[in-house]
Amino acid sequence: MVTTTIKAAAIVPVKFVHRPPSEQTQFSLFMQGFEYDGFLHALILILIFKIPVKRFDKRRNPSQPEAIMPHLFSVLFGLNLLGCDPAVDGSTTENATTENAATDAATAVASPEPAGTAPQRIITVPGNITETVFALGLGERVVGACASSMHPADVEAIPKVGYRSNLNAEGVLSLAPDLVIATDEAGPEDVMEQIRAAGVRVEMVPSDRTLDGAIGRTKRIAELLGASEAGERVVSAIRSGIASVPSADGDSPAKPRVMFIYVARKTSMVAGTGTAAEAMIALAGGINAVTDFEEFKPINPEAIVKANPDFILLDDSGLKSIGGIDGVIALPGVSQTVAGANRQVIAMDKTLLLGFGPRLADGALELARLLKR
Repeated sequence: MVTTTIKAAAIVPVKFVHRPPSEQTQFSLFMQGFEYDGFLHALILILIFKIPVKRFDKRRNPSQPEAIMPHLFSVLFGLNLLGCDPAVDGSTTENATTENAATDAATAVASPEPAGTAPQRIITVPGNITETVFALGLGERVVGACASSMHPADVEAIPKVGYRSNLNAEGVLSLAPDLVIATDEAGPEDVMEQIRAAGVRVEMVPSDRTLDGAIGRTKRIAELLGASEAGERVVSAIRSGIASVPSADGDSPAKPRVMFIYVARKTSMVAGTGTAAEAMIALAGGINAVTDFEEFKPINPEAIVKANPDFILLDDSGLKSIGGIDGVIALPGVSQTVAGANRQVIAMDKTLLLGFGPRLADGALELARLLKR
């Protein structure tokens, strides 16, 4: 049986000179994939095909390879099982593998935002991001913004997509943006995922409301928009503006003690440590009068009396909603403080006071003026 099979191999041509190269490669790779062993399997295989070896005839028309395919399968399987593997053209196999790899790589690189393409339709969340993009001279690319975006005046005509923590996915996607720039406070998370799943590029930047945070955020946004040079100019203006704010050294008694009260939905909260209000008060040359807790807590009359601020600070909308200066002084405990007794209640535009955007130095200078420093 062994001798007969090898003889058949000598009769049947092993090279597919009449088949297209790609077909040769596919067949060779197919044959390499079979790993049967044992003489008995070879015998069973030939019996299954029911093709006696003696029927192989080199007089068959070689221009019709399909006519000899069953015989060729039998012979090549036999050769493979007896240790005579059919030769595969290494260069052809390598070319096929290379082509497949190139196809896979091209598929993997697909991205909603091609490298080197400057975004043309931007949505910004929240207001300080909107201000930064405008400060970079790219305001015409903003097609949507957070509802808190109020500056510059051109923002008024731009469609709003909800507040930073309550964005609307449908509203965002309806504007066909190619980039959404948001701080890490933006949400809800499922909405952000829905926007990403739609193929929109989403870039999150830190929300840190400090001088260093504002500078780092500005540089990052400028980098995302390919406007690093403009970003450096904005950063330089912030630094020089802050340097011009008059301030007392360290914890000097000359520093006014300031309490920030946040009023929203008929709820009044006092700012503790680690807040944007505390950072702005420090930049303006004051000191936070409340250091017993972090973030915000509801107003407590005893705590207000204990803090005894020289000034009480609010944002414009908060002061209006509480009933003006008289409304603030009427809050429990306020009348017993230096601020209450002297009616030293001050207010500022919210985004200028707490935004920590490109107008940061303007905010610090304005607050310093209100504190009469």
